[in-house]
Amino acid sequence: MGCQIITGKDESGMEVACFYDSVTDACFGVILTDFEEAESFQKDCKVDLRTLKHEEFVRLLNEFREKREKGELK
Repeated sequence: MGCQIITGKDESGMEVACFYDSVTDACFGVILTDFEEAESFQKDCKVDLRTLKHEEFVRLLNEFREKREKGELK
């Protein structure tokens, strides 16, 4: 229960992912590139993603993507 990752295909057939709150039965956040990115982002964040305001979610995701591009993730 709680925060889960769901995947699907976009209109071009590429995998996409988003976060799903099974308690409230709603998706939240932004569309991520794939399951791997969503899972890594969720592990990297030290907070419950469901509690973030949209702007904070986007800020943390951008910081995560910058760290990943620089090779700073474990």
